[in-house]
Order: sequence, then C-alpha cells, then structure tokens
Amino acid sequence: GQPIAINALVDTFTANEDWDHLVALYDEMLTTGAARGGQEVGVILQSAMVHWKMRKRPEAALSYFERLRKLEPAQPGMLEFFREWCAKNNEQDRLLAVLTDAQRATTDSVAKAEIGAELAHLSEEGENATKAVDQWRNILRQDPNNKKAREALQRLYPRTGQWAALIDLLRAELDRIAPDDKKTRAETLRQIAEVYRDHLKNDTALVTVLSQVCQLEPTDPEAVRQLARVYEVLGRWRDLLTAQARLAELETDAGARGELFRAIARRWLEQFNNVQNAVEAYEKLYEIFPRDEEANSKLKELYGKRRAYKPLFDLLKGESERSEGEARLAVMMEMAKIAAERLDRGADAIALYRKVLEEDPASMPALDALEKQAERDKDFATVAEALEKRVDLAPDNEAELAILQKLGAIYTDRMANT
Repeated sequence: GQPIAINALVDTFTANEDWDHLVALYDEMLTTGAARGGQEVGVILQSAMVHWKMRKRPEAALSYFERLRKLEPAQPGMLEFFREWCAKNNEQDRLLAVLTDAQRATTDSVAKAEIGAELAHLSEEGENATKAVDQWRNILRQDPNNKKAREALQRLYPRTGQWAALIDLLRAELDRIAPDDKKTRAETLRQIAEVYRDHLKNDTALVTVLSQVCQLEPTDPEAVRQLARVYEVLGRWRDLLTAQARLAELETDAGARGELFRAIARRWLEQFNNVQNAVEAYEKLYEIFPRDEEANSKLKELYGKRRAYKPLFDLLKGESERSEGEARLAVMMEMAKIAAERLDRGADAIALYRKVLEEDPASMPALDALEKQAERDKDFATVAEALEKRVDLAPDNEAELAILQKLGAIYTDRMANT
C-alpha cells in the first residue's frame, strides 16, 4: 500500500501500455485493503475503465462497474458504460434499473432531470408510454418551463388515453401564449376543441372553446361551422341561427350559402313563426338563386301575409322577366292588379295591361282591366284606345254598335274631339 511505489508502478505500466500488470496492481490493492476510504471507488473505476477503454474488454469491466454502481449509483463513467453495454446487448430493462437508481441517488436537480428525460425516452421506445408519462410529469413538476417535457406529454397523453390531462396541459400552454398572438392561441384552442369533440364528447365545454376561436379569428368558416353543429346537437336553436347566418356570410360557395339561408328561413318560420326573419333569409336566398322555387313561392306568400306589396311587386317583376308565354302574361296581370289596387300606381298598371295586350291582343281580361283602370284614372285617351280594340274584337254587329256609341260619347263628352 506504499503510495509512492504504487504511483510509480501505475505510471510505468500506463506508459508501457502494460494493461494486464496495471489491472493486477489494482486488483491487489482491492484485495489487500491497500485502497482505503475514498480510494476504493477510484481504484474500482480505474480498473473498470482499463478493461473497457484500454483492453477493449467490456465484459471484463462489467463486474467492476456493477461493484462501483453499488457504491456510487450516479457515477457518470459507470452510467456511460451501462448505456453502451445495454444498447449493444439489448438489455433495456437493465439500463432502466441502472438509471432509476441513479436518478434516485443524485441530489443535483439538473442531473436528475436529465436522467428522468432519458428514462422517459427509453420507456417510450420500449412501448411503455405510461411509465414515460410518469417520468415527464415528474420533470415538468420540477421545472414547469421544460419545453421537452411539455412536448413529450402532448405526444404521449393521446397514446395513453389521458384526455383530461391533455386538456390541462394545453390550457397551461395557452396561458404561456401572448394575448396578441391570436394565431397561436387559436391553434391551441383548436387542439383543445378536438379533444372535447372527438374524445371527451363534452359539447358544453366545446361551445366555450369554439366561441373563443371565433373571437380570435372571426373570418374562420370552419370554426363557425363546428360551432353551429354543436349548437344543433345541444338544441340551442337561436344560437344555431346566429351561427348559421354568420357562416353564410363567410361561405364562398354560392350553393352552400344558399342552403344555409334556406335552413335559416325554414327554422325561423316553422319553429319560431318569425315571419320577419324568415323573409330576410328567403330574400338572401333569392338574391343568390332568383329562380329558386321555394324562395319565390315563400316570399310571395309571406309578402302577401304582411301586405308588403312593394317588394311583392318587385319580386313579380323579376319573375316576369324570366318567364315567357302564358306564365309571363299571368304574372304581368298580377303585377298590374297590385299596382292598381295596392300601390296606387295606376300608370304602371295601365302600362302592364298594354304589355299584355301587345303579346296577346285578344286577352279580354287585360282589355277589361285596362278600360276600368283608365276610367278610374280619368285617362280617357286610354279608355278610347281600349274601346277601339274592343271594336275589332266585337263578336257581332250589335255588340260593335254598342261599343261605337260608347266610344263616340267618350270622344264628344270627355275629349271634345268631334
């Protein structure tokens, strides 16, 4: 155990790379008790390192490292050896045991966290996600700002079905995002919404989250669409109508927008009997699809019930422009009747009756209405025009004579045209 002699021999054997004698010297020191107190750990480490690094015989070093592990479970060189040995020999469970003991023994918080992260990775690689979750949780508990732990838990919670824990983690992540970073906040909220929708089936909580997304990104149609779906599931019909109206304004596809307005109009009418809101929705549907049969028929019905003759007249005008033949004539007759009887627009009524007669000169209903309206408006020139047309259509001489007498009276008494 003489120190000077031992040091001299160590230096000589090392310089000459006489590893067998160097190992024999270290073994003798351990067996004779020459390595006392704190020296024992150093001698064991040196023996182990010579076998491992110098002699390239890790199997010979194993027993020394095992002995060293019992004395100092967190010794860095020993840990490095077992990482290499276990990986090469596919002994992951053994490495997990070594690292677990090391983590338990060390008092260095940084080293403890690093070993914990390594254990978590090994557990995940070994398909033991639950154990990996426990390791990352411990790390995050000690260091809430540990980014790797947060990212790993976001990856592992879905694999272990820990959805409530994932929600808590994502909400904590949300608190870290700056209030003015709306895009990132919205993306995190979408992740939370996905968990509530697909896994926890919590529509009540989902409404709150989706509402927050819509506030952050009011022009995102997908968020509004999902919100509308949840309102429908929950039976919150007025909220559903508000969401559908908002979605209709965001939709770029004309067909989708039209169907949304159709659904809105039907619900206002059938469920709430709200004619005003139903009319507004049908009007928007009509703007998109002027030929839509439901929009046209419902607007006619509702305008009539509300005595909204001006919009009804305009609606019929559009219909007349798209129609032809007898259908067009019928629409123009209806327009003329509304203009005369409801809007006090006699001139427009007369103009419409004339158009009907231009397309169908033999239309007696149009001729009768034209004459009657002209007499009401004291438009005797038009009365005379109508009577002249009647002369041409008279079925016999007697009828023609009666018409001519009336026509003469109009010229003489009303128009002073002898």
